[in-house]
Amino acid sequence: MQGIGRFLINSNETIEQSIKKLNKVTPTVLFIVNNSRKLLGSITDGDIRRYILQNRSLKNFVIEAANKKPFYCQKKDKIKKSEYFQNLIIKRNIKAVPVLNNGKIEDLILPFKIDVNTTPILIMAGGKGTRLMPYTANKPKPLVNINNKPILEYLIEKIKNENFKNIYISINHFGKKIKKYLENKNFFNLNIKFIEENKPLGTAGCLYFLKNKIKKNLIVINADVITDLKLNKLINYHSDNNNDMTIGCMIHEHQIPFGVIELKNENLSNIIEKPVTSNLVNVGVYALNKKVIDVKKNKKTSMIDVILSNKKKGKKIGVFPMHESWIDVGNKFNLDKAKKHLKKR
Repeated sequence: MQGIGRFLINSNETIEQSIKKLNKVTPTVLFIVNNSRKLLGSITDGDIRRYILQNRSLKNFVIEAANKKPFYCQKKDKIKKSEYFQNLIIKRNIKAVPVLNNGKIEDLILPFKIDVNTTPILIMAGGKGTRLMPYTANKPKPLVNINNKPILEYLIEKIKNENFKNIYISINHFGKKIKKYLENKNFFNLNIKFIEENKPLGTAGCLYFLKNKIKKNLIVINADVITDLKLNKLINYHSDNNNDMTIGCMIHEHQIPFGVIELKNENLSNIIEKPVTSNLVNVGVYALNKKVIDVKKNKKTSMIDVILSNKKKGKKIGVFPMHESWIDVGNKFNLDKAKKHLKKR
């Protein structure tokens, strides 16, 4: 039983606590047990995100977001059927199989190895960064320094540390400076290619150049992002839900600084003092299946155009709710916020 404790979470712990534990284990699954180690359920990153979409509290007990019928193996079957369970892990995309003895977890069957993620990532780095003047007067926004390192370099290091290999970078404004900077760096084991836009093509126009290069899925992310999100969680959620396109979103709360009047038949029905509204907002990270990439050559196209066009075609477009930190370094306020955030790491 040594070593499996990190994959267990007690039923009296919260969903918030399960998020912290999931971030420390690979594969990302926890098995919910009582004080006697009796299996009660399992919880994965996908379970939590589907729970968030129901607008429910992360302070609730972990069992409320759980899969209460996880696949498991009896102790007597572990050895004689080990190959069968390993094949099952691959075919059904099961993260791990708990081994039970009288209903209690004694061991886990884990995947043999974690492969390099071959899903390519497109980094959008062509913007002008006008809101970050004067920092962007003579350099592109992705090369603006945060604590003596360019924003873009943080993102590339993150991608490398998460076992992704193939990166495309779309460049336009000050594009040669981005290309020169990265070519002088030594990112071992990364395959970095550039898409050079002769004119601004919007947030999705450069997808045209990847139409015949993507084998299955593609992740798209802006170059000016500082985040704790693990991108493999996005692509796993996208694949597990059989989405054609998945939009990364966060819950954004906004407090109206006035008392809001509610009317009924032109008379006061209620007055709510400084209410808080909550909405899911698009943060600018996407997972795409190659079949939704239908963009015309040299036509300025936004990602919203791609989303709405594919929605009309009946494609399945999912939402990936995020609870991780996400800082869009598009203005001076967020630049300072990112500096403070990275110092805490």
